[in-house]
Amino acid sequence: MKKRVFVIIGVVLIIFLTIIFSNGFKSYRVDDENIDKNEITINYMKVEFNYDVFDVKEGINNSNYIFTGKVMDYLGSYYNSNKDRYVYSKYLIKVNNVLKGELKEKVTISKDGGYNKNNLYLFKEGDIVDNMLEVNKEYLFLAYNSEGKIRLIPLNGSIPLDNVDTIKSYEEEIEKIK
Repeated sequence: MKKRVFVIIGVVLIIFLTIIFSNGFKSYRVDDENIDKNEITINYMKVEFNYDVFDVKEGINNSNYIFTGKVMDYLGSYYNSNKDRYVYSKYLIKVNNVLKGELKEKVTISKDGGYNKNNLYLFKEGDIVDNMLEVNKEYLFLAYNSEGKIRLIPLNGSIPLDNVDTIKSYEEEIEKIK
């Protein structure tokens, strides 16, 4: 009888510890949909890269995916102090044209930066700010695969499609690679 009680306690303990540790690595939504956008404090973050994110060739070489698409929806900002370096935001994207990699018609992407309660965190390098994506706007996206998720390259991972010269330079470099 005592052996059976110890086995039951052991199983319950294992289940309990599994739940605690798995939730410790889950990111939680941290933005507040009811916040007044006029009361937001903007915080700029500096980040260092192991390559020049503004160099077209290096951007292509360090991306698993390059595609054009339209932002369909903002899905929130997320953070977990146990695993995330920065708050990040998720978006639903309708993929229009894939230049590198293979993607479905609609994908969820993650982008560093986002809202954490009444604070907005954005990357900044010199005069360039990596702003939040705008719903219904089209971009050229440079992204990489991180643990099965599509993440945008910071600072230069979302280029508005109205920036024709930049888009052409990426298309030309991708053609050279093919």
